[in-house]
Formats: sequence, C-alpha cells, structure tokens
Amino acid sequence: MRRHQSARAAGPPELIDQWGAKQRNLVFPDTLVSGRAIDQFLWKGSPHPTFPQRIGAWIFGAVLIGQGVFFLTEGKTRGSTLLLVLSYGALLLGGKLFRNGFARGRTRPPHNNRSGPDGQREHR
Repeated sequence: MRRHQSARAAGPPELIDQWGAKQRNLVFPDTLVSGRAIDQFLWKGSPHPTFPQRIGAWIFGAVLIGQGVFFLTEGKTRGSTLLLVLSYGALLLGGKLFRNGFARGRTRPPHNNRSGPDGQREHR
C-alpha cells in the first residue's frame, strides 16, 4: 500500500525514473552484468548460495545429468562413440552444476596461526 501511494505522490518525471531504475537490468549493457554474475555462479559456485540460486543450479544440473544418462543409454544401444562422448560431457557438467547448488564449507585456517607484524611466522 505504501509503495502504491509513493508512486501517486511522485510526478511523471520521477515516476519514469523509478520505472527505469527497476527495469535497468533488462536493457542491453546491464544484461551483460547480470549474465556474467549468473555464469560465474554456475561455473565457480558460491560459498553461501541463496535458495533460488540453489534451486536453479539443481535444476540445470539435474537436466544435464538426465540428458547424459539418455545419451549414455542411446550410445550403448546404437554403438555410437559420439553419443558416449556427449554423455560423459553432459554427466560431468551436470554433476558440477548440481554440486554448485550446495553451500561450500568454509576453509579452515591453520590451527597454529602465530604470525608477526610483517606476516611472517615467529620462530621460537
């Protein structure tokens, strides 16, 4: 309700600016930034993915794993080397994407982390 009232209180130029800001990532140069962030997440993963990111990664991974299994069975029945190679690629890529849907554990610091002011370890 409050959001609706603020839109009425604003004049037409302010309203147009608000709409432009909301739809900014839909126009060409900004879509590249959004697409790059998604590609980085799917390829590299994230230590703390959000719930929608997890679901998306699991769906993409499961679809690729399913395609890999299909290509694997078809490649074996037809005796096609090309389908077998495609199936292994789809299975590996699908497994990687599916795995990126899970939160990664934090890397643990070394248990003996005594260092001096210059970053070098102190020797006793």
